Amino acid sequence: MKFIALFSLLSFIWVYYHVWYEDPERSIPGKLLWTLAALFFSIPTALVYFLAKRRQ
Repeated sequence: MKFIALFSLLSFIWVYYHVWYEDPERSIPGKLLWTLAALFFSIPTALVYFLAKRRQ
């Protein structure tokens, strides 16, 4: 259980960092949407974000 919590926290931090610091062309509402999604659904959001960024 602790592993899942730690992995969720790391997933949120990874998405947060990439959205706010590594993606300057994304709009503020888009950044907020990704951040909220990562806050509530951290692991699935990180997976979707990773796959979406890999396509670009």
